[in-house]
Amino acid sequence: ESPPPIDEEPIEILVTQIAGCVTNGAFRVDTYGAMETSINWIEDDMTCEGMRRPDRAGARLRFAGFAGNDDEFRSLAFILSIPDLEEGETATELSTRVTMIEEDVGRFFSTQESELCWTDVDVQHPLLDETGSSLPRQYVISGIMYCVAPIAELNGRASITLSEVTFSGQVNWNEVL
Repeated sequence: ESPPPIDEEPIEILVTQIAGCVTNGAFRVDTYGAMETSINWIEDDMTCEGMRRPDRAGARLRFAGFAGNDDEFRSLAFILSIPDLEEGETATELSTRVTMIEEDVGRFFSTQESELCWTDVDVQHPLLDETGSSLPRQYVISGIMYCVAPIAELNGRASITLSEVTFSGQVNWNEVL
């Protein structure tokens, strides 16, 4: 199933948080290798947040929820660290560091400093409050991330492959994560 089309024109999205994500928030990916599952989270299936990176270069986006693996459901978190992302801007081919965490078992997969993944950010629109006013330095963000190689397990010998990750969430440039 492909993600819904993203409008080319700027859109106004009200801040309606459900389970910690903006209205129309989504995260989709198929994983292969050490964990084989198809994830299609929508706003009420997940939490999503985004903040500036600690060195104030770019942003980190975090998406978390439950996914099936071998007839079990596991708590997963995906962190996309995008050092060259600019506040309020869209861009293509931004180098991205990816970490996937199986939270219930403490299993980590990460690109670390390797340049294996890139992100195209096609939407970064101001987030609006219930009165329709823009929230300072807060945005709805969406795009696609792709990787050219498997992502290694940090505390083991396995790896995972991520097929085209599509996402829609939020980023708060006022805060640091």
